[in-house]
Amino acid sequence: GRLVVAFNFIPARRTGLLIAACSVFLRNSDVAGAFKALFRDAGKHKSINAGWQEAAMAGALGISLAGPRQYGGKLTPDPWMNAAGRKDCTAQDITRALHLYAICAAALVVILLSLAGLVALSIWQSPAICQWQNAAPDDQRGGLKFVPHRFQTGAKRGFAALDFPETDVETDRLKKAH
Repeated sequence: GRLVVAFNFIPARRTGLLIAACSVFLRNSDVAGAFKALFRDAGKHKSINAGWQEAAMAGALGISLAGPRQYGGKLTPDPWMNAAGRKDCTAQDITRALHLYAICAAALVVILLSLAGLVALSIWQSPAICQWQNAAPDDQRGGLKFVPHRFQTGAKRGFAALDFPETDVETDRLKKAH
């Protein structure tokens, strides 16, 4: 009920924006119409969240969605999303809507992978996590050496599960102890 509506409040608006923005990649779509319908009509929908996607899709495709309809023999006088659009949808409109849906899904994957990459990159480059040091001249591996940082906790050097050995000698000592 209300909890679902609350949790979907922000995602519904972001999805409407995504549909409108991605309509630029759909042949013969009306990008400006998608944004106009989104901001003009989304709030008219009886659902606080559903109007955002319907309005953006209607504007992008140049059709009208929602509007008055019958449920159980009773007329529901709902407002149109993109009232100036065509009222009679065709099979071609459904195909175009599915293409726009696929474009949005692909864009979302790209966005999420990009965000994941940025997060991973920021963690990898964080000096609080690790650092690269020049290997000692007698180190046979040569080049750079990965040295994890010790995480500071409340104790002076009490590190619990995050206690990493700092040298190969310390690693060997820890192996022998276990």
